[in-house]
Amino acid sequence: PDPEGPSAKPNALVLFNPATVLAPVDGDPLPTEEQRERFDGLTQRFGAPPESMSPYHHVGDGLPPTIVFHGTADETVAHSTAVRFCDGLRAHETRCDLVSYNGAGHGFFNFGRGEGDERNRMYEDTVYRMDGFLYSLEWLDPKPNPDGTPRKRRTWEDVLGDALKPPPGGTALPRATDDEENAEPPAPGQSRPDGSEEG
Repeated sequence: PDPEGPSAKPNALVLFNPATVLAPVDGDPLPTEEQRERFDGLTQRFGAPPESMSPYHHVGDGLPPTIVFHGTADETVAHSTAVRFCDGLRAHETRCDLVSYNGAGHGFFNFGRGEGDERNRMYEDTVYRMDGFLYSLEWLDPKPNPDGTPRKRRTWEDVLGDALKPPPGGTALPRATDDEENAEPPAPGQSRPDGSEEG
């Protein structure tokens, strides 16, 4: 990076089934044989040891607030690595919101996924929750209500509380849950992260 130019350090991270643990941690092997084989080749491919590229191995103080979307049935990048990464960030007092989708595999959030009424549901849900996260950081301005009155700015705790519930009008999704607790579905008229209500 150019030392005289703008910083390349991110101000926040929005991560979708990220590969955050690329090397053993405290002597623990990577979760699956396939992952171990894949990451064994990193040194040859990139000319550096896996630890040097592994986000978990660079966790420390001063990292940006983070949200991670990850399916519990991901066979490409184990969900347990997302849990470990967020635990590491939290140990350094960095906000890390882990939104886990029970039974969802790798890339569950991609546009066009799903059939019938479920088509794009995960895409819409992750975008909804991502907006809530960015709104909580005060990076997205609230849009006015349909009648033109300003919407109330909410705390990140309010936004995260809503983000743990299905989107407005949602039906049975594979449950999106916080890694520490399960949230009940919202009542009709549940507020969105921007303070509006589903009509």
